[in-house]
Amino acid sequence: MYTPVTFSVTSGAQYTVHAANWQNIVFNHWDDESINPSRTVTPAQSTTLVEYYTK
Repeated sequence: MYTPVTFSVTSGAQYTVHAANWQNIVFNHWDDESINPSRTVTPAQSTTLVEYYTK
């Protein structure tokens, strides 16, 4: 069973996103070929992000 968690992000605010390895899924790179799993993002508009996890 998956549990949703929501995050509200605000336009112009900075957030750090970290891609983590999980079970057999291993982080490799972002679209721009960067291999650093952490990056700072600044949304152009306020929105809600939804993450799903399972225990």
